[in-house]
Amino acid sequence: GQPGDYANLIPTTPATAPIKIMSRETINVGGCDFPVFKIETRLSIDGKNANQVVKYLHAASMLTFRTIIEVPTVANQPARTIEYVATELD
Repeated sequence: GQPGDYANLIPTTPATAPIKIMSRETINVGGCDFPVFKIETRLSIDGKNANQVVKYLHAASMLTFRTIIEVPTVANQPARTIEYVATELD
């Protein structure tokens, strides 16, 4: 494609990613407590579950302080969990 041609980024199969706010929680980052929303997204591609992502979003700053990605078994790769956690703010 040409520069700026993003057509190849459009999924060719139906995909859904419903979002559900699970709860309000508190996360400590750098010694400070922050109220966050625990948000769950389940990605499905062509009717099959692709992965689950849980984010802990601080709404006032729009920063994500924690992300947990559940990756299912794919092509001889075992299922795994990937986690990112904020440890300090500059």
